[in-house]
Amino acid sequence: MKYFDGKGEKIRFIGMNTPESTNAGKTKIEFFGKEAADYVRQMPTGKKVRLEYDIQRFSRYQRTLAYIYLGTEHF
Repeated sequence: MKYFDGKGEKIRFIGMNTPESTNAGKTKIEFFGKEAADYVRQMPTGKKVRLEYDIQRFSRYQRTLAYIYLGTEHF
């Protein structure tokens, strides 16, 4: 998910290990990586989401970690 509070902040999904969708450094595109990224991009834009943080709010790479909800549905 790319947009949080209009800032363009990237959110990493807690509890979901998705395949890599881009080549970055030593990381290569993994099977179904592009399909996983396309699925997330289909999320309705312009809708409010609720972020629920765990004990650790940031990864070791300083990326925001959260559970994401659309209304009452866990995305």
